[in-house]
Amino acid sequence: MDSSRPFLRRAPARMISLMLSVALILGLFVPLFAHPKPTSAASSAADKAYGWLTAQMKPSGLVESFENGGSAANLCVVYDQAVAAEAFVLMGDLDRARTVFATLANLQAPDGGWYNIYACDNRSVVEWHRDVGPAVWVALAVAQYEIATGDTVTFHDMALRALNYAFG
Repeated sequence: MDSSRPFLRRAPARMISLMLSVALILGLFVPLFAHPKPTSAASSAADKAYGWLTAQMKPSGLVESFENGGSAANLCVVYDQAVAAEAFVLMGDLDRARTVFATLANLQAPDGGWYNIYACDNRSVVEWHRDVGPAVWVALAVAQYEIATGDTVTFHDMALRALNYAFG
């Protein structure tokens, strides 16, 4: 097996468990996105949320997590990047989703994780703590992107490394 993927090398039973977990997650969440067109009020709310997200997108390729400045100004939380990328996918804005994913790929640590918070302007680390949850959310967002686009190559390794980090 490929030695660059320690999780895959460790235990075939663990891999089967992971694949079943991912299949279950996708089986639960994918149908949520296949519903008929939302009502006009729901569309309006989605459009407003999408407008807010696009306004929060920074030249660095990250989406600012908070508005109105103050002590939370210039903070880009990794979990929020995953949610924003998935929202962009759901709204059909694949260019912005790809930008967020590409930026996350550049920030990903060799072990597959990310620091929790980066500065939006220069991508420097703001919070040096790293959690498993954001890595899993990024992997889920990549899975949604792959389902929507059929592109199972561009960000797939990033998602696998994130899952290796989460389960390692």
